Amino acid sequence: MNSKIIYLLFTFLITFSVLSQQSDHISFSPFVSRLKTQVSDSNIILTWKNPKDTAGKLLIYRYTEQFNSDNIENTFLLGTVDIPTESFIDYPDDTNKYYYLVLVQDTKDYIHHIFVPYRNMTVNAVNIPFVGSEIELATRITGIKAKVSEKSIILTFNSSKPKRSLLVYRSTEPVVDSDNLLSASTPVTLDEYPEGYVDYPVAGIEYFYTVLDAELVKAGEVNIVPGENSLVNPVIISVTKEQATDASITQRSLPLPYLSILQGVGTGESLVSSVLSYLPDEVELSLGTKEAVHKIVENIVIAEEKEMDIQVLDIDLVKNKVGEDGTLGLIIQDYFIEKEFSKSKKLIEDFLKIRHRQDVEERSYFYLGQILFFENKYKDALLSFIMAMEGYYVELQPWINACFNKLILVEESL
Repeated sequence: MNSKIIYLLFTFLITFSVLSQQSDHISFSPFVSRLKTQVSDSNIILTWKNPKDTAGKLLIYRYTEQFNSDNIENTFLLGTVDIPTESFIDYPDDTNKYYYLVLVQDTKDYIHHIFVPYRNMTVNAVNIPFVGSEIELATRITGIKAKVSEKSIILTFNSSKPKRSLLVYRSTEPVVDSDNLLSASTPVTLDEYPEGYVDYPVAGIEYFYTVLDAELVKAGEVNIVPGENSLVNPVIISVTKEQATDASITQRSLPLPYLSILQGVGTGESLVSSVLSYLPDEVELSLGTKEAVHKIVENIVIAEEKEMDIQVLDIDLVKNKVGEDGTLGLIIQDYFIEKEFSKSKKLIEDFLKIRHRQDVEERSYFYLGQILFFENKYKDALLSFIMAMEGYYVELQPWINACFNKLILVEESL
């Protein structure tokens, strides 16, 4: 008998033996069939047939050796697609020869580890003849979705090349072309494709998200496909009943403007964005101004003073982060939470000497303001809180109110 036929028969016997030994809650282990590869100039097209009456996802793997139960943990997961999708395009970054495997993940997230040659795994390695251009190398983002939790927005999407760096944009307006990106927030860079991205924006505001290949954006090639790599419908974190009825949030509108001074008036030179503020020299108020201010202060009814304690944002409680988020997170977790204010203040001030992403700087000023507040430096705390106002307006209201109350009490005692 032909050796290949013997090999196939043996593989089928082993496979169905495994099927019969699955745990009691699994009566049938589905797998795709007719998995085929078609090599193009710079990509490999996979096609297959899905099992009938099966729901869930398909996991697409690539490896330099034949797949089996012993090496599956070492293989590379290319991506996932939802059933009933029956195709996938791989864009390898090299010309090495690869084998492919497609596994079914059911609606209970159970992965059916079935290895059947010529059915859901290939037996012949294939490779592309050459590596393509930047456009051909770029990942293709599809299936973008957003799920709202209590304090965060969880973004999920599929990437045809998980190793490619991505840029995540957040905007208050729909993003349909490259011009719309100009009004979006500074993008977050994802060096490796995770299972999703978690954002912690301000509640009560509608947001649209867009995910793009980082290198392609640098090359000036922006291809936005609404519904695929850009949200069509906005997502919003609802304002809780407690927030909506909290007098500390609603009793006062934005007290001071957000200072955004980018250039020196005299020289025209750019100013470092991380400097706390550039304020005019202090001058003595006229007698009439002092009397007007005194009358306003006399009519202010001070709300019952609230005991303030440190407040840490959820994003800075996440462990094992990298980059500038990781650095700030370590300062907060190791020193600020322990109320080592002197050490925290020094580290945050040193951290702010270097320019960082806008949301990272805003969080830094949020914590610096708290430290200054507990040092009884209420004016400095207020200025620091203003620097974080754009991203954390709701969270800052109790702190700003507390600063004003403290300043009023100090004024009355003079």
